[in-house]
Amino acid sequence: MTDQLPIFKARIPEWLVMLSIFAVLLSSVLLFALSTADGTAAAGYYGASASDVQFSLLMFYAAVASFAVVERRFFARVVTKDYLLICIILEILIAYWCYHTREIWLIFTLRFLQGIVNCGLTSISLNLLFSRLKSEHAKETGYTIFYGMILCVSPITALFSVPL
Repeated sequence: MTDQLPIFKARIPEWLVMLSIFAVLLSSVLLFALSTADGTAAAGYYGASASDVQFSLLMFYAAVASFAVVERRFFARVVTKDYLLICIILEILIAYWCYHTREIWLIFTLRFLQGIVNCGLTSISLNLLFSRLKSEHAKETGYTIFYGMILCVSPITALFSVPL
């Protein structure tokens, strides 16, 4: 991310910028915990076994872990605003496709792609958060917020997924 190209317009209030960053980061983190909310219900929805749903979660995490190493190269070559929009649109399309398919092999493929896109979205959100925090410990504070969200998101995901 470069300082020459601002991501947000100057007339947008800082609280709205921070709220937007947190909303994107929260949606990204919610996807981490969505598969762990109720594996048996997901297995019933897809007509697969519970171990298949667990494997799709592993595919998601494998994609995040493998793409995290090379993601910085993509992020450096594309304008941040475009990269953020591409990741958000891809995340929505893949989630929609996951919802409407019943083929387990396609779920595995989509979950892997979802992990790649989620890694990019999380990276962008964290970098935007780091740039907005006004202290010498901005990275530590940003990572604390991120990992705190990861710890708290599982009960929140359960609250959303239980009625469904």
